[in-house]
Amino acid sequence: MQAVLLSPDLFHQHLWGRLDHDDKAALRGVSRGMQLQVDASVRVVTTPSEGGAARPAEGLHRALLRWPGVVHLTVLNVESAADLAPLSTAKLAGLTRLTVREALDGALWWDLAFSSSLSATLREIDISGCASLCSIDALRSCTKLRCLWLAGADDVLDLSPLEACSETLEELWLAGNGMVESLAPLAACTRLRKLDLRDCDEFDLRGQVAHVTCDQLADPASVEIEGLVHELQPSIPPAMQTAAALNLVSRMQAAGGSPELLDTIAAAGAIPALVQMLRRHASASTDAQEAAAGALQTLAYLHAENQAAIAAAGAIPALVELLVGDVCVAAAAALHHLCIGHAQNKTVFAAAGAIPELAKLLVPTSLAEVQEAAAWGLCILATSHAANQAAINQEPGVVVALVKLLGAGSTAEVQLAAALSSLSTQHVQNQAAISAAGAISALVKLLSSDAPADVQAAAAVALSSLASRNAQNQAAITATGAIRRLVRLLGPVFADDVQEAATWALADLAHENAQGQSAIAAAGAIPPLVRLLGHESSASMQVAASGALHCLADNQAAQYHAAIAAAGAIPALVQLLRPDSSEEADIAAAGAIPILVQLLGPNSNAKVTMAAACTLENLAERHAAMQVAIDSAGGAASLLQLLEPVSPADVQAAAARALRALAGRHAPVPDPLPTALAVPTLMRQLQPDLLADVQAAAAWALRILAASPAQGPAAIASAGAAPVLVQLVQYQQPDLPPDVQVAAIWAMDALAAKSAGNKAAVSAASAMAALVQLLGTGFSADVHAAAARALRLLANSSLPAQRS
Repeated sequence: MQAVLLSPDLFHQHLWGRLDHDDKAALRGVSRGMQLQVDASVRVVTTPSEGGAARPAEGLHRALLRWPGVVHLTVLNVESAADLAPLSTAKLAGLTRLTVREALDGALWWDLAFSSSLSATLREIDISGCASLCSIDALRSCTKLRCLWLAGADDVLDLSPLEACSETLEELWLAGNGMVESLAPLAACTRLRKLDLRDCDEFDLRGQVAHVTCDQLADPASVEIEGLVHELQPSIPPAMQTAAALNLVSRMQAAGGSPELLDTIAAAGAIPALVQMLRRHASASTDAQEAAAGALQTLAYLHAENQAAIAAAGAIPALVELLVGDVCVAAAAALHHLCIGHAQNKTVFAAAGAIPELAKLLVPTSLAEVQEAAAWGLCILATSHAANQAAINQEPGVVVALVKLLGAGSTAEVQLAAALSSLSTQHVQNQAAISAAGAISALVKLLSSDAPADVQAAAAVALSSLASRNAQNQAAITATGAIRRLVRLLGPVFADDVQEAATWALADLAHENAQGQSAIAAAGAIPPLVRLLGHESSASMQVAASGALHCLADNQAAQYHAAIAAAGAIPALVQLLRPDSSEEADIAAAGAIPILVQLLGPNSNAKVTMAAACTLENLAERHAAMQVAIDSAGGAASLLQLLEPVSPADVQAAAARALRALAGRHAPVPDPLPTALAVPTLMRQLQPDLLADVQAAAAWALRILAASPAQGPAAIASAGAAPVLVQLVQYQQPDLPPDVQVAAIWAMDALAAKSAGNKAAVSAASAMAALVQLLGTGFSADVHAAAARALRLLANSSLPAQRS
């Protein structure tokens, strides 16, 4: 059982407000004279008095009579030695821990307390924060003391009384005791394991640790963390709590947010203590609340376990409450870090009322840091969370307030633009609402060359989100002249993140938008986009540039394709697909994700590969000159390797579509595929349970091999391709694209045309029956035409195999 005694008035003013609902529910009985009533669940025993001020001594006397078996006694705000008189006569044979907080007249009560038999049983004494204490002479009678907390008792000079417990002392916490002159009295403390010397620099105590003969002292850093967490307790003076929380923040920041340090602090029990500090009560310190919010913010950053633990400890409603008042900036910052990558916390914050409270901070009269905090909070709540995106848009005036502040020259431009970007991402209704509020013109103004780099990047990202798959916004952005500004930001004089953001914005403006494609090409975007494919660019920059060129190449106008090719895009894109490129060493050395050597393996950058393959597909589709250029650059062989099972399914599909486009249907294509490498790979891709795009691409590639090189037909036939192709033709599935069957028929056609043996192998695989079946109803005209042509070839050995 644990008992806490303090004067009634101080209890009401100092501690009652700090208790959570469960603690209050555990208190029993409130009556005159502090009549105490307890049961087995009680941890804090006392309540505010109802009229009449009983002396603490009377309350303590009754408590000690009622609970002779108490093992942990906490005494708060004792005014004089007389208040502790009952301790001198108490018979508490089981008391092992005594905690004293903020006691007055330290020497008198201390001597009185230890003139009794209590000292014989005490194992732990905690007097953290008792600044009035100047001597621990009374401890000479505590021969079994194991742990002594003296943090903040900075008038203590002499540790020699601890020689009496040299055989038992294991922990000594001296943080902030700058007046202690020597550690020599600890020389005989052979069992000492934990020694906290934080801020004990006056007499260089750290240099005296050699006086301690124990060779098993715990790591000082971990001991100091434990001491700091101890100083977060509710009964610790607010100034000490604040200092401890700020110290933890400083350590975490100095360590760069080291996950190991975050784990250590959380394991020491910091999270529930910090959450308790957040809660509002009569004696709450805004400095302590702000420090606690900052510590929780740092603990939560990119740490899923801590994010969940902080939420489980009840921080979210406490932080939402603090969004009103002087701690709003720190509370919003903690909200932001708690929600990064954590959808559940975003949902809980919204349910707790965070959105309207953040909205109230978006007023022109708010300080810039308040506006920034509110915008960041709304930004993270909306990120990848459709329900919160809708809720924020439905909150009256939020979108208009964000746009107005952006247009009014607020210094929170980055945060405001980021909030608009998160709100509009993949959300058509929000895109319309933000556009209607006038955001587009305000964002375009921020693209000016004299704007700070972070502002330019944030504005470009927001415009990208507004333009994404939204024809109306694409037209509105194009009409403002934004494209020329964005193209200018592709120049090498601008920061990398600005170039990348501008590239993505151009990609979204070009996507399925002929007008935007024309404007982007006319503004001279193609050469700088091709430059950004080079080895000097980061992997993410290459993804963005490939994506933009992909969208531009999607336009069927030949001049765009010619312009992209003339700018050198084809060799650059093929270079992205090659595992032996010199870019790999440069990119790996820079710490970026490897693109080239590992591109074909499980650690490849699939996004770069897929974007480049899609661009090659659009360039090659129905453009014979582009097909020849890609073949000459070695693109076909690189694409073929991406069909291997180790590649992700979407990469295989993208490579397959590019190979299919490269095979062409209207013009001869040189043989780009090394037969020995191609045939085994292509045969594996003909299995019926693979992606339709992969099957079709493999069949088209086999057709090229069968039609061109001398060794191709023989290698294909010996690999057993004929029955596999026939099986693919027979594989009738409702959602199987006709192109798969057409490709397989063309491959059989080319194989049979080269030799009588191959023709016999195709016929023996029941190809004619399968082809006849394809002439029936339910199949496309392309399938009918391909089947009819193949049947003519199989029926007439003299009929040449010409491409249609």
